[in-house]
Amino acid sequence: MKGDKDDYEENYDNCSGGDILLSLSVELSHELQSYLTINCNKLQTDEDGNPICMLCDEKLASEHNWIEHIELEKSKLIKNIANLKDYKASTDNLLQSPISEQCRRKREYELLRIRSNQQKRLGCMI
Repeated sequence: MKGDKDDYEENYDNCSGGDILLSLSVELSHELQSYLTINCNKLQTDEDGNPICMLCDEKLASEHNWIEHIELEKSKLIKNIANLKDYKASTDNLLQSPISEQCRRKREYELLRIRSNQQKRLGCMI
């Protein structure tokens, strides 16, 4: 992959977990595309001369199947990236939802109640 450890650490400090997964998936997509473009003339083959998928190690009967298989793998990768985007959006929406706000208010109320009771107990002790 492109970049070195420092690039990833810098990106990690500036991103949430979902952002990191999403950026890694997008980068993997670009890497896969460039890898397939560069190495399309260098297909791995088994002893019978059948192509072998570099991603899933599936043996394919012909090069026609190879093209279909690459399209299938590409669509799986696109679907996984879309799922990651949806997951990130849903977690962001969940954190901003009214239910989350109600839970926060309830926790604040409970904390105030506990502090008030503590102050009453301290006042009775004096």
